Amino acid sequence: MKLLCFIMFWALTTSLYGVETSAAKGPFKVGTKTVKLKGLTTQIFYPGQPTNAKNYRFDLREYLPSREQSKIPVDADPFMDCDCVEGLALADQSQPWPIAIYVHGAAGFRTASANLAAAIASQGFVVIGADHPWIQLKDILKYPRLGMLISNQKRDVQKILTAIRENDSRLTFLGDLAKDNIALIGHSAGSGAVAALSGEKGVTAVVSMAGNGSIQRPIPKLIMGGMDDGLIRFGAQENTYEASSKPKVLAGLERAGHLAFTDICALMPRYGGILEAAIKFGVDVPDLVNSLGKDGCEEGDLDARKGWEVINYGVTQFLLDAMITGKKDGSNLLNWKDQFPEIEVFKIDY
Repeated sequence: MKLLCFIMFWALTTSLYGVETSAAKGPFKVGTKTVKLKGLTTQIFYPGQPTNAKNYRFDLREYLPSREQSKIPVDADPFMDCDCVEGLALADQSQPWPIAIYVHGAAGFRTASANLAAAIASQGFVVIGADHPWIQLKDILKYPRLGMLISNQKRDVQKILTAIRENDSRLTFLGDLAKDNIALIGHSAGSGAVAALSGEKGVTAVVSMAGNGSIQRPIPKLIMGGMDDGLIRFGAQENTYEASSKPKVLAGLERAGHLAFTDICALMPRYGGILEAAIKFGVDVPDLVNSLGKDGCEEGDLDARKGWEVINYGVTQFLLDAMITGKKDGSNLLNWKDQFPEIEVFKIDY
């Protein structure tokens, strides 16, 4: 039975950034749509109908300040590929879709972990990610210190939760949503927001990536970090795990840095990455962003695509266990470390 499930849901192959990777791809094709919710620009990924339509490409220049966007030419390939189709028709529903809200870190953006969002959506979830004002890339590039001080990701996520609870008309294209079955997923600074919101009504699971902040509510929680993270040391994730209540899982990825949990390290590779490309084309990059934009993306770090393979599998299995199968016993993750030797530290306490 385990082998059959593995074949049906997780051992499929998906193409990301032109490279074939064994990822946690589920049975659904994924649709995507940009939606304004309570003043926030959000990207929604959702289960869609089968299609042969061409996958969507996000234009990275959109995430830069308006004065900087024209500096990067189209022939520099400033795009992010996604295993998703824009505006795809919603898949047939047999039950309300569980929801995952993704919260990016400092100098991030709503699609910073697009391939993870698409993997989750392919398993039968609706995934919502917002550009968080003041802490998003375009704001941090202009006001690096000020943005960090005045951003309020907790308030932003509460706006999204309110839109879901109020049946916001902009979400009707998604059909029935499971308002009582919501996961919060945060990277870096975003992990602090999801920890603070773990007690919100309807939240049933939390994923914290390369961040900190203990979670006392007894809901399933997955805490991940990079063993070579120079910005938020793995000890912070170990402390978060120890201080959090059961049920909980801890995973530490070998040679992984801070950005291993995003798509950023694989963008614009012919220039040595998106940061190097921005500098090459004259984008004004402050020192803070320069330090944030390299951790995990340098030679010797865990290969970005291998990292996605490990992370996507773990996150999707965790969410399936906690929110769809109803097992809530962590059994989906028991063979995670055996399958992926890149997991250097693994603890589970259910």
